[in-house]
Amino acid sequence: MKKFLAMLMAVMMVLSLVTVPVMAESPAANDPRLSTAPKTGTAAAPADAANLNEALNVAGGTLTFTSEGDYPWIVDGDAAKSTNVNVANSTSTVSTTVTAAAGDILQFDFMSFGEGFGDTVWDGLQLFIDGTETMKWNRVETWTTYAVELTAGEHTVSWTYKKDSSLDKPGDYATVDNVYVGAPVTPNAINVEAVSVPAGRRATVSYTVLPSEAFNKNVTFSTANTAIATVNENGVVVGVAEGTTTVTVTSVADPTVSGSATVTVTESLPTVNLEGYIAFDPEGTSGIWGGFADYDPSVIENFGTMGST
Repeated sequence: MKKFLAMLMAVMMVLSLVTVPVMAESPAANDPRLSTAPKTGTAAAPADAANLNEALNVAGGTLTFTSEGDYPWIVDGDAAKSTNVNVANSTSTVSTTVTAAAGDILQFDFMSFGEGFGDTVWDGLQLFIDGTETMKWNRVETWTTYAVELTAGEHTVSWTYKKDSSLDKPGDYATVDNVYVGAPVTPNAINVEAVSVPAGRRATVSYTVLPSEAFNKNVTFSTANTAIATVNENGVVVGVAEGTTTVTVTSVADPTVSGSATVTVTESLPTVNLEGYIAFDPEGTSGIWGGFADYDPSVIENFGTMGST
C-alpha cells in the first residue's frame, strides 16, 4: 500500500513531558555534495527578504529568479517556498539562468515536505538543469545542502515542487535558500551552540558551517570527556554523568576548521515506559500492541499482533 501510518498520539503527548526538545536527527551522507549541516543555529528568525532574488541568493549573490504560473514561489522569511500546497496534479516552479566557468558548482539549501518512499517521490522537490531532472527529494525536514558541478556555459536551473493526485502530507511544500554558483568554497568557521541534556538522555548538537556557500559542509563530532557525555557521527549527544565537557565539530573539508561549545549534563530523569496500539495502514486493518522507553523511542517492543480496529 502506498501510504504507511504509525500513530501513537497519546503516547507522544506523554513523551513530550519528559524528554528534552532536540533538533530532528538526520545523518550526513558521505558524499560531500550532500550535507545535513544546519543552515542556521537557533537564533531569532531574520527579517523577511524583500523579494525572490534576495530570498534565494546567497549573501552577496546577484542571480535573478522568476516564478510564474498559477502557483508562483513566494518569499518565506529569508528563503522562498512553493505555493501549490494540497493542489492535486500541480507544479510550482522557480527558475534562474546562470553562467558557469569550468569547475563551478551550483549549490543551495533546501527542505521538502512532500511524500514518498526511498527514491520514489509522489510529492516533492525536483531540480532541473537545462530541462533535465538532476535530483529529486520527497521529504527532507531539516535544512540540507546540495551541490552539483556545472559544465562551462549558460544553464537554466529550475526548482519544481510537483504533486500527484493522491493524499497530502503535512506541510506539502518545498523551500530553497542560499543559491550559489561559482567555484567551490572551503569552510572557514563553525559556530556551535551549547548543549544541555539530562544524564541518560539525548540532545542534538546545533551548529552552522560558514560561509553559507561552503561546498563541503560535512563534519565530525567529538567530546572532550566521554565519561560525562558522548556524541555519535550524527551529532547526537548522550549524557553519561552529571558535569560539564566540551563538544567539538570539525570540518571534513578542512580539519583545521572547527568549533566547540559546552555540554552540560544535568540530573537524570525518571524513565517512562510507554505502550500503545500502532496501526500500519490508514484503515487500521493491521497493527501491533507495542511499547518503548521514552529515552529511546526508536526501539519498539512488539507485545503481539492485533486485528482490525
